[in-house]
Amino acid sequence: MSKLLGTAGVSVLGDKSLESFCEQRIEKHGTRIFQSRLLNKPTSFVCSVEGMKELLCEKSSVFLKDPTDVMHNMCGDNIVTA
Repeated sequence: MSKLLGTAGVSVLGDKSLESFCEQRIEKHGTRIFQSRLLNKPTSFVCSVEGMKELLCEKSSVFLKDPTDVMHNMCGDNIVTA
């Protein structure tokens, strides 16, 4: 296969920058759940397995929309949760 020319651009949220962003906010707020802006949209960050399990399983009936519907509008099919 031939090599593609060009560049994919500068990553806005790479692995290291997202990790350091989350670590800084967790330290600043003293909790693993906080709010901030992502691409100029108010966003809630849940940085714990227990929090995500509660959010997606036990409290899913609280949402007016499925969280994936909201994220799909912003990021399309390219979003990955870790």
